[in-house]
Amino acid sequence: MHLLDGNTFSGKIPAFIGNWTKLVRLDMQGSSMEGLIPSTISLLTKLTDLRITDLKGSPMDFPNLQNLMEMDKLVLRNCSITDSIPDYIGEMTSLKILDLSFNRLMGQVPDTMGSLPHLECLFLTNNLLSGTIPSWISDSNDKLVLWCLKKDLPCPRNAKRKVLRNCSVTDSIPDYIGEMTSLKTLCF
Repeated sequence: MHLLDGNTFSGKIPAFIGNWTKLVRLDMQGSSMEGLIPSTISLLTKLTDLRITDLKGSPMDFPNLQNLMEMDKLVLRNCSITDSIPDYIGEMTSLKILDLSFNRLMGQVPDTMGSLPHLECLFLTNNLLSGTIPSWISDSNDKLVLWCLKKDLPCPRNAKRKVLRNCSVTDSIPDYIGEMTSLKTLCF
């Protein structure tokens, strides 16, 4: 296990991380790292937990994680990713937590993500996502905790637990909140 979490490391994430092929968890949160996520990350096929946050530097495409199908937790928060969410995320069938918040992700949430049987938490806050919210989100069971996708994009109303952040809630609580009759947990 490699935890590079909350340290004073700085500079670019080195390409040699691809040599750590037995790694199951890589945690690089709250460091002073910068630049792109190296393409060699695709060699870490045993990873079940990848957490990279707060990368400074130029915008980047979504890193190639297509070979990392054992993912349980995937956190790429605030990494300046300016791309769409790849369809293959929906093939990571062990995924429980997906946090892609605070990037510049564009396009729609892929329908392929609707087939993730173990997904419990989905964080897509503060991106540039567009389109309608897929029915697999709006009709989600009470296990899925959802942060809304984009300011002014309507939040789904049927699920039992919601964390409504950045969802056009400005001066007062909107009337549609009163229509959420199945709601068990609500956070603003």
